[in-house]
This record gives sequence, structure tokens and C-alpha cells, in this order.
Amino acid sequence: MARVNTEKLILTKKVLAKAGFDTGNIKSLFKSGKTLTPDFLVDMSGRNYAVDIRTANRMNTVLSTLFYRSSTVLNAMIGQYHMEGLAVFIVQTADEKDIQRLEDRFLLYSPGLSWLVIRNENCFAYKLKGDESTNLLFWNNSVPQESEKDNHKLSFSDLELWMFKVLFFHNKKDLGNKIMNAFQLSKEAGVSRRTANNWVSAMLSEELISKDRIKGLDLWVDFYLNLWIGKYRMGDNEIMHFKPISTNINKEIILGELSRISQRESKYIITGHSATDFYKIKYSNAKQIHIYSNTSDLGEIARDLNLIPSNSVTDIRIVLSKYPESIWRGLKYSVEKTVVDPLQLCLDCYHLRERGYEQAGIIKEELIFNNE
Repeated sequence: MARVNTEKLILTKKVLAKAGFDTGNIKSLFKSGKTLTPDFLVDMSGRNYAVDIRTANRMNTVLSTLFYRSSTVLNAMIGQYHMEGLAVFIVQTADEKDIQRLEDRFLLYSPGLSWLVIRNENCFAYKLKGDESTNLLFWNNSVPQESEKDNHKLSFSDLELWMFKVLFFHNKKDLGNKIMNAFQLSKEAGVSRRTANNWVSAMLSEELISKDRIKGLDLWVDFYLNLWIGKYRMGDNEIMHFKPISTNINKEIILGELSRISQRESKYIITGHSATDFYKIKYSNAKQIHIYSNTSDLGEIARDLNLIPSNSVTDIRIVLSKYPESIWRGLKYSVEKTVVDPLQLCLDCYHLRERGYEQAGIIKEELIFNNE
């Protein structure tokens, strides 16, 4: 067709072949004179697809114009010829956020169509009608341009710590479905595809993750954990000092109230030396109690835990986390809902006084690397 030049047709056929379509028997089933004809036909698992190809420099053009044109043509065509429809968009620039927007557009307006986005011969994403998720394998495995590589830097952010935990504990528990790429990580962690892809790309660039056909995303745990240890201290969080409202209230009563509250809602979490008791690996005799709180309301904390604020340094510290997403989501990997997960415990203990370094070493040995 005049709308698509030979070069674009050849590119589309190469990509379709890589995606698993049978392009070896492409022939027309349409009589001359028909007003609606596809660019060509392909086969996938016994299903015939009428292919409609559109080209644009940017995905914005696809989303605003070409999506509707292709959908209209294909919906009319498959109704007339009783076959599947495959919309193909060849673009110069696009990222995973663009892919997500296109997927949402098809789900909303044309769920009966399949689609394919091609950025180059080795970088494409597609979704077949009825599939649960978009196939981003080739998109994620493609080699990014230099400008894209420069954008993928480790920032040691809240969500990066959370993705580290998800990847580590998912692989450690050997759940049977290894995380193979950034797309699967985004699903497991509940983060955007762009967030997961940027972190995985940065980790690959720094050689902190490798891709293995069997193991999936294979994480260099010890080295990356040590990088976090070098970037983070408990003092990076906002810490408020408290004391018991009455001399009759001791550490056991405070922790008992915390445990009772945590059965109803995730409101307070124990970390630091006190949390090691719950994992039965306590090494230090430190008296400090570090408690993550999801509220900064002093009155609420006083009512819940029988504590009052102190103007001086005390052994009871209420902590407002610098990394709340990782702290609270990480409860799913904890021994129980009242304490932080093992990775967080290691990070929180490492720089604490009263043998925090030694305690962190035991956490590594007993909780983190014990099955490796």
C-alpha cells in the first residue's frame, strides 16, 4: 500500500517474526476493488491477523490520531473478513510510560484488537488480544541509546530500597516464578514500569544485577547492601525522644501495647536492637527502643503507647522514616507485623552504638545469607 514504504514493511515483518508470528505464508485473501485491505496477513498459533501499519515520530501522534484511525479500519475489517486485527505502530521515540498509555487506550476503546509498537528492529513491545499483560521482553532487553543510559543512575531512593527488598526476598524464598525482567519486577513491587526499568538498567550498568536465562535477575546482594549501608544511617530519619507517662510503665508494657495495636493496623514497627529479640538473634545489651511510626501526632503517640515527648535524649525513640514505602511495605517479609524485615533491620542496626556493627553482622549471617 502507498501508505507504507518497502523499508517499513520489511522492518515490520522482521519484528513480527522475532515476536513469534508466522510471516512465511503472507498472501492476500481479498478481492480487488475492496476499499478495506490490510497491509498484509500473518499467523500466530493458528489465528490469522490482518495487519495495519502506521508510522510516526512520537507516540503522542499515535495516541492522539493514529490509534483511532487504525482501530476504526481494523474493527471494520475484522468484522467483514472474520479474522483478528493487529495494529502496528512504528515510532522514532517511545518509552515504557508511552507503552502503558497505549495499552490503556486499547483496553478502554478497542479491547478486541492486538497491537505492536516498534522503535527499532530489536526494541519492540506487543500485546495479543486476551493476554493478561504486555510482552516487554524485547523492549527491556534492547540496548538503550547513550542518552537513555545517562538517565539511569542509582539514587538510593525509597522505591529503590523497596525494589531491592522485593527482588531479594522473592528470589530467596524460591517462589518458583523468578523475576526475569523489569516488567515482572514492576508487577511484584507495585511500582511503575519506568521506575522498575530505570532501576534495573542502572543496576545492570553498575554490574549489581546480571540477567540469567534460568535465575532471572540475579542480584549481587552483599555488595549492594554494603552500598546502602554506606549511604544510610538511622539518624537520617526524623527521630523524636519520648519517656513513659508514668514510672509504672516499662519497656515490656510499651512493646506490649505496640504489639496489641499492630494486630489491628500497621501503625508502629520496632527496629534496631529491640527488634533482634523477635528474630532471636539479639547480641547487644543496648536499652534503646527504636519504633517507626506512621503518625507524627504527639498526642496520638502518647495515647497509644503511654509516652510523652522529652526535651532530652532518652532510650525511647519514635522514628519518622525517610523511606516510608520501603518500611511499611516491607512488613510482608518480616517475621511478624511488629518488627521490620531483615534487610531493614541490618541497615538500621549497622551504625547504632553499643555494638550495632557486630549485631548487623549477625543479622547478615543468620537472616540474610543463611540459605545461600
